This record gives sequence, structure tokens and C-alpha cells, in this order.
Amino acid sequence: MTAREKIRDLLEQDFKDTEFFLVDVKQSGTKYQVFIDSDEKLSIDKCAKVSRFLENHLEAEQLVPEKYTLEVSSPGMSNPLKHIRQYQKRLGRELDLWTTENQHHRGILKEVTGNSIILEEPIKEKKKIIGTKQVQLDLDHIKKAILIFRFK
Repeated sequence: MTAREKIRDLLEQDFKDTEFFLVDVKQSGTKYQVFIDSDEKLSIDKCAKVSRFLENHLEAEQLVPEKYTLEVSSPGMSNPLKHIRQYQKRLGRELDLWTTENQHHRGILKEVTGNSIILEEPIKEKKKIIGTKQVQLDLDHIKKAILIFRFK
């Protein structure tokens, strides 16, 4: 088992029933980037806790070289959503998303059910919003979903 596989396995198994969940693991040489999220607010202390947990296991099983870099952080607000729990955490927020059929949708995330989401999209007529419609999208058909920021 590679270090990358072990990281994924450890976080998916040992943190299964916790507030934490794995979003992605990237590796470039001896640098490992672990992106986690949380149902609660994700703090630096929580990332450090996960980092220590991973370091102990990876070093004990000698899955990493003597000199390596391990970074544990949140995926960042501008990165695409990848996990169903990320969608749940962002209920009521505006999303920009593209489907595997290259359809574009923009709307308010209203509901996350099973393996799908419901977006409330504006209905426009000559650039004027005249109403809204709800669109159900299967998570398996979402190629990319990004949170929209509105600064006021």
C-alpha cells in the first residue's frame, strides 16, 4: 500500500463517524497534500490533530521516506465541491456548476438528498428575473461545482 492510499484509507476508516471527512489527497514526490473538511468549522488546531494522527501512522508503518512533507488543510473556498458533505455544509449558498453533459447551472442550493441536490435557479426574461425554478441534479452527473461569493 502506498502512502497516498494509506492516507485515504486511514481518514475514510478512522474518521468515518466524526465531523471530519476527506476531500482529496495529492502527492508530488515526497510532498503529500491532504484536503479535509468538517461538518463544523475547520480550525488550524483540527488540521494539526489530523496531521499528527497521519504522521504517527505513516512513520510507524514506514510508508514515507525519512524526509517528507505532509500538509493538511481545508480545500479552500474557491476549489470545486467533491464530497456530498461539502454540499450539505453549503445549503442556502449560491453555486455555479457544470454537468457531465456540459450544461451550466447557477442557483441557490436548497436541498441535498441521497445522491442528488436541488438548486433553485432564477428564470430570466430579457435579463430580468421573473421567477425561480427548482432543478434536481444527480451528484454523479456534476462535473464541477463552485461556491459563488458575493461581497457587499
